[in-house]
Amino acid sequence: MPVLYAAKLRAWFCALVALCVVLTCVTLDWEARGQAEFASDRPHVVQSIRSLSGRELEQFLSSFHYEAHTWRLSDSDIDDVIQELSRIASEDPYQREFRTKGLPKPGSPPQMIFPNRKEAEDAIRIMRIRKAANPLREQPIARRVRDAIDVVEGRKLNEFDGAHYWFREELIAIGKDAVPILLDHLPADPRFDDMYIHILGRIGDVRAIEAMIEAMKRLPAESFTSRCEAMQSLSKLDTGRVIDFLINELQNDAVTNCNRCITLQQQLPPPESMQTPSNKESNEPCIFEVYPIRQCAARTLNLLTKRNWEPVFEEDFKTWAAWRDCTDRSVFDPNLLARTDEELAELGEKLIHREMCASRPGANYRGSEGRNSGIAIIGEHLRPLGSHATSVVLNEYKSRIGLICSDEGRVELRKWAATILNAIGTPDARATVESLLQN
Repeated sequence: MPVLYAAKLRAWFCALVALCVVLTCVTLDWEARGQAEFASDRPHVVQSIRSLSGRELEQFLSSFHYEAHTWRLSDSDIDDVIQELSRIASEDPYQREFRTKGLPKPGSPPQMIFPNRKEAEDAIRIMRIRKAANPLREQPIARRVRDAIDVVEGRKLNEFDGAHYWFREELIAIGKDAVPILLDHLPADPRFDDMYIHILGRIGDVRAIEAMIEAMKRLPAESFTSRCEAMQSLSKLDTGRVIDFLINELQNDAVTNCNRCITLQQQLPPPESMQTPSNKESNEPCIFEVYPIRQCAARTLNLLTKRNWEPVFEEDFKTWAAWRDCTDRSVFDPNLLARTDEELAELGEKLIHREMCASRPGANYRGSEGRNSGIAIIGEHLRPLGSHATSVVLNEYKSRIGLICSDEGRVELRKWAATILNAIGTPDARATVESLLQN
């Protein structure tokens, strides 16, 4: 019996020792992981500031704007980073010539700048905001979201320029847990609708779809940029409701225009006091119309659905509505839709206007005779219209030629039309070119 008792005692002792070893290993592993998760980015940031120089250091410092919110840094780590940045801001020797559009002017001496000093000052501001944000991350989710909302709406941390951007990223980082609180808050102040649409779109939670759509409807009709960015925020939410909304936006009538007879530097109109009936009307044959909201809706639909219609169909409400209602979308072909002559003519006209307003080299009348001028692609994109393509170009030509007073302007317009017709390449298009050039 004593022997059996001693054996059991030894077994219990060995088991206890093994348990202690396991617990010690687990504890050390947790500590190592915690240290890695919290402090692993400080050496990288500090060492990069110390070791890089010149253009490489400038690029690294500029990355603070979009990477610093992901770095794991304690308050003391941030103090160390700010100390290194302060050294760069006060004494970095790297210089380069300042260049921007129109500057320096020909013959003027070069203007030298210290880009790393400026970037370091911006990085210091960002690090101070980050330090102010650190306590927020220790709060419960509800408190964390509400505090971030106060900052992005300007009720807290106003002393930090750019804090609203930083805490917008904080809300996005919280993710779907923030959505119910954001949805409760969203209608509170419509001035921030576009910002909350962006935040909810980046989070990508389907619960936010209706709120995002309603907020988009409240955006000013003339705020094309805000409305377009808002639509693109929906591109992560592939649902029937989003697709219906975007297809309906293809009927939006908001329109703007571009002038394609003059160079970019000359596109600004003369002051009102200098405008006369003649110079107000002189650019009329050069004006093309574009529908920016339709463009954004079509772009977002393409991102969502991975559809690649021919350009002549990509902003067409009838095409997208028919695709949505098709029982087998995989075989849908917009070329097979029945269309009236008026509908085909409208498709072609809008394509020409859209392409002429696109930021493409050569998208003007001057120099348009070359196939690679940026004009020929319009003819290629008109080809799905078949025999109607030629009449569309001819109608555009006829609607403008009577408004041009100079012989030079008429020649440019003929070359523009001929370039498009040659790119269409059909026998009737080539015959029309010959007729145009003989006039």
